[in-house]
Amino acid sequence: MGPGRGYCVNGGFLNVSYPSIRSCGILQSAGERAQKGLKVIALITDIGNDIMYGVSLKEITACLNSIFLELDALGAEVFVHPIPLDLSKDVTERQFRILRSIFYPHSALKFQEAKGAVDAVNEFLRGRAGGGIHLLPGTKDCTGIDKIHYSIFRGHRAWSGAVAEMIRFSPGRRTEKLDWMSTVNSLFANMGRLVFCDMIPVLKKSPGTF
Repeated sequence: MGPGRGYCVNGGFLNVSYPSIRSCGILQSAGERAQKGLKVIALITDIGNDIMYGVSLKEITACLNSIFLELDALGAEVFVHPIPLDLSKDVTERQFRILRSIFYPHSALKFQEAKGAVDAVNEFLRGRAGGGIHLLPGTKDCTGIDKIHYSIFRGHRAWSGAVAEMIRFSPGRRTEKLDWMSTVNSLFANMGRLVFCDMIPVLKKSPGTF
């Protein structure tokens, strides 16, 4: 968990830096649970951060592939959100520069470079799907005005879709439909963790937060 987090490289927001998902320990923790006989279900989402940090396409796909292989060795079911943004249709170059300056102020990535990388990563994900790797339904209609983050009013639809897909591979589990208030509660909980655990560390993170 953490805004701006990367899979391949360290990332973060404002004064907060998070280790990459590849190196933060969550995969090792999943391995320990698998050894105890627990089922591992992985959600791969927010892949675009690495692109904005200037990580090459080759590095991103190699990193993701190594994660997929490690999860496959654990017998995990892996659910992947493709990057929902279509830069050729959803965002102008001027809007891209504004969003880049807000969310990735140190990034020098150009509009066309980002467009090519998004298309290529999504193509890689489509080619990698199958077996224990499942592509989740599109979430483009759930994004907000920045076309990157989920809308506070529609984000619960995206997560409900993800939950429904995961439940299909968990016999005996009941599908719980998320509502708008779930999104609001989650948003404020995450903001509280960001401020009081990460920015101003007066509270300890939960054991399951890496």
